[in-house]
Amino acid sequence: METKKSRLIGGILVGVLILIIGLFLIFSGNLKLKRETANNEGIKPQTSKNQGYSLNGQFNKNSKKKRELFTPEYARSAALKILGWMNKTRLYNIRLDNPSSNGEFVCDGGYAVSENCNAAKQCSTRMVANNIGLISTWAHYKYYQQVDRNSSILSVVENDLQTYGNTKKISAIQPAIWNFKLIYELWSGQELTSDQKKLAWDVLYRMQHDPLIINPIEKQVGMLEAMPPLLTLDTATPYEGELTERDNFFSIFSSEYTASFLFIRDSKVEKEQLYLNIATELYNQAMRRYIKSNGNSSLFNPYYFGIAALDLYQITGNDDFLTTASRLADRHIGDECSNNITLCASRVYFYHELLKVNAKQEYMQARNELLQKLFTQSFDNEDVAGYRLGKNAFYTERKELEESLSYELIPNALLVRVLIEL
Repeated sequence: METKKSRLIGGILVGVLILIIGLFLIFSGNLKLKRETANNEGIKPQTSKNQGYSLNGQFNKNSKKKRELFTPEYARSAALKILGWMNKTRLYNIRLDNPSSNGEFVCDGGYAVSENCNAAKQCSTRMVANNIGLISTWAHYKYYQQVDRNSSILSVVENDLQTYGNTKKISAIQPAIWNFKLIYELWSGQELTSDQKKLAWDVLYRMQHDPLIINPIEKQVGMLEAMPPLLTLDTATPYEGELTERDNFFSIFSSEYTASFLFIRDSKVEKEQLYLNIATELYNQAMRRYIKSNGNSSLFNPYYFGIAALDLYQITGNDDFLTTASRLADRHIGDECSNNITLCASRVYFYHELLKVNAKQEYMQARNELLQKLFTQSFDNEDVAGYRLGKNAFYTERKELEESLSYELIPNALLVRVLIEL
């Protein structure tokens, strides 16, 4: 009996001893872990070698999260943020008296030209963008096509097409930057359903450039049953008039007529050659204006002209167009575009598109360096030095104006296309 009692007590003592040893080991481990954690505080994690393009190691010191910026993954996430900003710029129930014979001007669900903010962080989206709003629809489509087949992104595209195809929602879609060219990409792509393609066709029909219904730009070209002689930078004579901002439409409309040629051809309608003839003559007229500007981008946007050359090269295979685009790129490779986000974005976009047919290292460097500069200085996100209001969009800052910050639709849409393709 005494032996059993002794064994029981001995067992209890051994158990207590094991428990004490276990607690001691646990306490020692925790203490060691705390010491290691304390010793590692302030050590920045090592980042893997950048697979994209670094931003020269520049980070916003006020940001809680330090991340390596401008990898392809970050660029795509930035593009998605820009799309989110775009969707906050819609305007509803805007109705204005139109002095022309077209009646009332209506914008109900379309985009604004820009969002403008003052020093008190008060922002407004006043100007409607019936003439350029579809560039945002195109940006959403490109993101859906190349990054994420998310139904919510496609839903935005479909709703936009319904809005811009409805004359009661958008009274008119005035000719502007590449409306037809960009929506043709949607219509001719493989991602939309047949019903969605029909919506895109309705929008294209509203915007169709018709040589028989000419505006002041096309009137200077006229009906061209035969292909005009192609001008080059060496053979063209300078335009004799004074340059205005509207002269950029010769470049823009050349691209529009190039897309119209493709649309008419794909639709199996007669006289598609007429559209290519007009696109070529518009290109010739743009070249004369470029020569008149002597390369001064404040007088004439050389990058819109470069895109016109690339568009014609893509469908004709004529190396003269590619030569012109490459010579433009060489001439303007060191240009500055400070304080003009639209000019900067068109420059980035031009070099990006040119790289697809002329992979010259200097062109890639020109694109990347300017995009890096825009990201650090003009992208409103807490991760970068250009942080202002957290709009998650590129902006122009003009301190002399009351509304000094301007977030514009066109440059942000163009940069979305570049960001998702890096």
